[in-house]
Amino acid sequence: MTITGTNFVAGATVTFGGTAATDVVAASAASITTKTPAKSAGVSAMAVTNPDAQAATLPRAFN
Repeated sequence: MTITGTNFVAGATVTFGGTAATDVVAASAASITTKTPAKSAGVSAMAVTNPDAQAATLPRAFN
């Protein structure tokens, strides 16, 4: 999956419904690529956290 936004840095983490994504790569300050975790059906939040603890959560972002 590709996530677009701003201020991403190397070492950022991504979670979907509280479950960590794998192979997270901050390709640039505006783009992260990742593999989504296995999860049950339904809508969940997506959160991105930079190593300096700056974080953003998008509720109902992933189905």
